[in-house]
Amino acid sequence: MATVMPEVGGSRWRLVTWPYVLLAIPMLCMIVGTGLDFRLIGDEGRYHLKAIEIFATRPLAEAVADYPSASTPLPYFLFANFGHVFGFEVWRLRLFNVLISYVAVMLFFRLARRQGLPYPLVSSVLFLFMPYIFFFGFTVYTVSFGLLFGVWALHYYLLQEPRERDLLWGGILATMAIYSRQYYLMLPVGMLLSEFRHVRWNDLRGTIVRRYRRWALLVLPLVAFAPLVVMWKGLTPPQLQQGHFVHPVLKHVNFLPIFVGFYFLPALIDGRTGGLWGKRRFAFLALALLVPLYFAFPVVYSETASEIGAAGGIIAHGFDIVGERVGRTAEIAGWFGVWLIGTWIILAEISRRPWDQTKTTMVGLMIAFIALLTLTPYVYERYYTASVPILIVLLYRTARRPMVLWAWSVFLVGVSVIYSYYQIRLKSMEGWGVINQDWFHVIKDLPG
Repeated sequence: MATVMPEVGGSRWRLVTWPYVLLAIPMLCMIVGTGLDFRLIGDEGRYHLKAIEIFATRPLAEAVADYPSASTPLPYFLFANFGHVFGFEVWRLRLFNVLISYVAVMLFFRLARRQGLPYPLVSSVLFLFMPYIFFFGFTVYTVSFGLLFGVWALHYYLLQEPRERDLLWGGILATMAIYSRQYYLMLPVGMLLSEFRHVRWNDLRGTIVRRYRRWALLVLPLVAFAPLVVMWKGLTPPQLQQGHFVHPVLKHVNFLPIFVGFYFLPALIDGRTGGLWGKRRFAFLALALLVPLYFAFPVVYSETASEIGAAGGIIAHGFDIVGERVGRTAEIAGWFGVWLIGTWIILAEISRRPWDQTKTTMVGLMIAFIALLTLTPYVYERYYTASVPILIVLLYRTARRPMVLWAWSVFLVGVSVIYSYYQIRLKSMEGWGVINQDWFHVIKDLPG
């Protein structure tokens, strides 16, 4: 008996830990393959490293008041403290971001298991290899910090019956997510929307008396964000408000189905949408109402980054290349085809029953997300990264064919690898090189 127990314990330990080891392998390969020693990427040199230097050299209150980045301040505070301990070389700061990304992936795997996804490991692989999650996890960007705290908050918010203590922890983590990226305002707003299902309108006063403490806990992240809004007199630091401002753009409503149709195709292939044929009247009526909206606010790619309403990212750039090489008719057909696929997937999910409390919460979060995003003037694909964990849990909860998901993960691996190579080796950096090189040396020479 004494010889059997360690074997059982060892097997159990391997069963629990091997997914985390497997999920770490792609990240280790990227570290070994690049040494995290590649040219500065996009906003790294132009914004993020400058912001880190400010947080590393100035009092915290002065740094938070204004810095050259549109992101909220928590990642820069953490980067600066990491740099003071371990050094400000760019590869070290990137390594810190890799660690944050890996913890976010581990937390998502735990969330997938907790939510009862039939294939939590492959769902986590799909999460990891979303191109903006994978590549920017190896750069000095703030994406991973928002994902870390956002996914962690979902651990508490997506409980079937969250208690007040769960809402408190979820609120604290949602606040950390908002202080990492503004898009996570969707968490408290979406949770408040989902709370409306408990309102008894014929007894509104009684509902308020019974649930005021829950509502107060859900409002907590919004209250915590308010001092920044007052200090900045806006949603971003003053230096960036000229380029990042509130401007309604309904093209975001059309880009969400395009994002879903492109990155979540297994939800269609796996047969989950087949039930929608049984509700053809609903489906075709909905499409008849939505198609005019699509053509009224078409999503169009533009090389001009600051053009209001212009789309940017892998999908938009890919369709633009198709248009240049095959013809603009093919480009237009591609946009519309992917939009139709994504719309069908969304309609199928809406029509699926039963609606448990968790699904209601996730739909509320997505409504809040797209509503907040429509106030953003630019239709950048990377902005949709915050919705990825919610969409995976929502759309793959009833996946039946693991091979479809694994095959799709191979596709996403290819997209991530190509995107990473393009960013590191091929993308034109005209007008950025001198700035990047100068700031590389400034950061590297800061005292650890």
